[in-house]
Amino acid sequence: MEGHPAFGGTESYLSPLDMVLASLVACTQVTGRIVATGMKGAELGEWEVDLTSHLSNAVLVFGEEGSPNFNDVELNVAVETNMSEQEFAHFTSELERRCPMAALFRESGVEFKLSWSNRPLMRT
Repeated sequence: MEGHPAFGGTESYLSPLDMVLASLVACTQVTGRIVATGMKGAELGEWEVDLTSHLSNAVLVFGEEGSPNFNDVELNVAVETNMSEQEFAHFTSELERRCPMAALFRESGVEFKLSWSNRPLMRT
């Protein structure tokens, strides 16, 4: 059985919980590329993503009453762009609106937060 030791797993592979969080990160980046493509002259460089989440195992493992969902999920994302702050605000707003995984978390009732940093695009 795969998963975290708290759930009886061996941690030899990603658990389904790890995969859904990784999907959120990947979907954020893919959606960002899609949104930027529609913005004239927008360029993206490196992404730095920090994800924090908390999940109580009380319902899943011990069968207690309540929701087995994540308690909270927070993404802090820094993106290298050539965008002004106004353009970046539009970019992040559209990204959050159009990202299916962000909508999945947000609409599930999880305390969901996305924080953005616009970093200067480094050309190599």
